[in-house]
Amino acid sequence: MPYGITKKISRFRWLLRKRWHTKYASGDILEDTTSGQGRIIALLKMHDGIGTKDISYLLGISVVAINELLAKLEKNGYLIREQMPEDKRYIVVKLTDKGRQTKQEETDDDAKPDELYSCLSDTEQQTFSKSLDKLIAALQTELGIDGAEIDERMREWREHRRFHRNGHWHN
Repeated sequence: MPYGITKKISRFRWLLRKRWHTKYASGDILEDTTSGQGRIIALLKMHDGIGTKDISYLLGISVVAINELLAKLEKNGYLIREQMPEDKRYIVVKLTDKGRQTKQEETDDDAKPDELYSCLSDTEQQTFSKSLDKLIAALQTELGIDGAEIDERMREWREHRRFHRNGHWHN
């Protein structure tokens, strides 16, 4: 029986996070469509010319946090904010050419497998995936949590993890 599995999983998790931070710190944070500025760019690519409050609602992020992210994106030339002539309180957000041309990664793990796992053969990847499925199912049963609830909690966690202790949004 192998020992140290939990420690190995913790180490693997830490290394995955370090890899993610390194990848986006050295590259373009806008490539990441799962958080922050990248989510806004991805949303605007689907629905360009929508209001700040609509962005806030659709992404589940406060208007204050959205405005901080929009200010950074606007400063860097990815978007513009315009007041509506008929109602100056309503701000519409539009991508610039630079924003539209921003490269973003595919977020569907099944459509684009992570190159990290290429060190495993196809059989090993399938076995690893099935083993993770069993462990996840066992934990879900133990904790009385279903898959949809986990997905929602993980989404909420991703949104809140960037909110710093002092209430400022960080990227």
